[in-house]
Amino acid sequence: MSQVKTRQTTSCPVFGLPEKLPVSQLPTYSEVMKYYIFIKYQLKTDKTTKEPTVHDISEILAEEILTIWQKASLPTVSPKKKRLSLLSLALACDRTGVSDRAAAMIASSVLKDVGIVSSNDTGSVIDRSKLRRERTKVRTALQNEDCDKIICGIYFDGRKDKTLVSIQQEGKFYRKRVTEDHYVILSEPGSEYFGHVTCDSGTAKGIESTILTYLKSKSVELGEISVVGCDGTVVNTGSKGGVIRLMEEELKKTITVVYLSITFK
Repeated sequence: MSQVKTRQTTSCPVFGLPEKLPVSQLPTYSEVMKYYIFIKYQLKTDKTTKEPTVHDISEILAEEILTIWQKASLPTVSPKKKRLSLLSLALACDRTGVSDRAAAMIASSVLKDVGIVSSNDTGSVIDRSKLRRERTKVRTALQNEDCDKIICGIYFDGRKDKTLVSIQQEGKFYRKRVTEDHYVILSEPGSEYFGHVTCDSGTAKGIESTILTYLKSKSVELGEISVVGCDGTVVNTGSKGGVIRLMEEELKKTITVVYLSITFK
């Protein structure tokens, strides 16, 4: 026999008796919690009924509150928003070198112009953190894609960039801009993006060691590499201490060099 619900058994010691939301005024926090308890007891009719989940109760509660807010002509955001895929935007940003902040501002402005974003509906606004996560996700996916294929050649080129880093001093972290050497690596065949590395030193030995260490970490068969492409700077093509020469000594084989003319903007 199911237990009869009385005022005493359903009363909450904090918020009091459960009740429906008021329809003629905006509900207070206390009234929202009372309605939450009301829905809970409505869904759980007796002891044999499964306990309703917070998600199920919250969905019903959100729909009721949304209706009241719309009647009061208050700005609302739909609770069910399809997550935007920013794959093409992330790829375009990496190709053009646009910062996360600038790209997010441009993309959000476009969404506003086409009517997807408005002052009453800001759920689809693209912020720089969202775009940064998408760019990281895309880069990781590209690096892991076809990682088991045989690579017979690599191209690399780099530039010095001012990078914002966190430095720990006396237990505290401070932000500081430092100049770092960033190198992009393409794989052959296909001229596909393979990854990028940061060299601690801009010397030929530092570049050669960093690139080969990265290739080893990606399980690349170094013995299969027979072609390396780079620009014609001395640090890359020096006959005794250049990057190519050091790679040949490390791999114990002759490498075909392809000279590139790549300009970063």
